[in-house]
Amino acid sequence: METHIAGPVKKSLDRFEEKFKDLLTSKVSFADFILQYVSEKQGKRIRPIVIFLSSKLHGAIDHDAIQSALVIEMFHTATLIHDDVVDESNQRRGERTVNDRWNNKTAVLIGDFLFSKTLAGMVELENKEALRLLATASEAITEGELLQIASSGKSNLSESEYYEIIQNKTAVLFRIASQLGCTVQ
Repeated sequence: METHIAGPVKKSLDRFEEKFKDLLTSKVSFADFILQYVSEKQGKRIRPIVIFLSSKLHGAIDHDAIQSALVIEMFHTATLIHDDVVDESNQRRGERTVNDRWNNKTAVLIGDFLFSKTLAGMVELENKEALRLLATASEAITEGELLQIASSGKSNLSESEYYEIIQNKTAVLFRIASQLGCTVQ
């Protein structure tokens, strides 16, 4: 029998899902329509799971752990939408990207809207260490994207350059998720 990593935190993940869908709303019906599309294309929720597992190791999964998971998932979703614009991607997880289904302007604004929701969620946390971690992640992800752009077409990309790009674009959010789970206790 296969054990799913989310098993020990299933109840928290279910609460997270309810709150995440509630957060993906806007006063603008056009934005609501797009946000609904985005919410239906959910990923595996690995970062929230990491927060919950880390939090559980250091105590209980409380409101702040749920809030941290919401913040990191909104942030991650915003970065993916922007990344699809930068990379001119037309598919993610087998589905059309926001920029492909609508256009780049709309995708950038939806990404910005999610970043705004992320900031509001960070304020609600009232945790300077969590804020520092998320600000560090934001900087690293942007630098990773810029490194990727600067090295595109480069035929002699070194292994260390490649690892720096993926560390900044992908691994940093896993590190931050594990740290957030401990920080919000």
